Amino acid sequence: MEKGWNRVLGTNDPTARTEMEAIRASARSLGSFTRAGGDLYTSAQPCPLCWSEAYWARSDRAYCGTSVKDTAAIGCDDEVFSRQRTCSPQRRKISEVQVWRRKLARGCEYDAMPGMIRY
Repeated sequence: MEKGWNRVLGTNDPTARTEMEAIRASARSLGSFTRAGGDLYTSAQPCPLCWSEAYWARSDRAYCGTSVKDTAAIGCDDEVFSRQRTCSPQRRKISEVQVWRRKLARGCEYDAMPGMIRY
């Protein structure tokens, strides 16, 4: 079992959240990008970033303490991010603009690379 703690303010890294740090430490310890069969224990319900990371790491379960509303009450309001992802792209605070799709898609032909590992 690996531990993580919120290092966002100390490192000025918005991704250095508790769950992310624990998952990173676990990946280093296991020598693998997957945590399949592993659980995530957290004092609060993860933000959308950390939930996504738990899925990418293939965690089996997440045991959460407080809810999103509980953490919003103490000044950490992640609910706005969840609401943004359910908006249409035109209504989001961060606009999404697709550029150079054909040209960039060629560089994304990962599946044709020799030794490609699916994740």
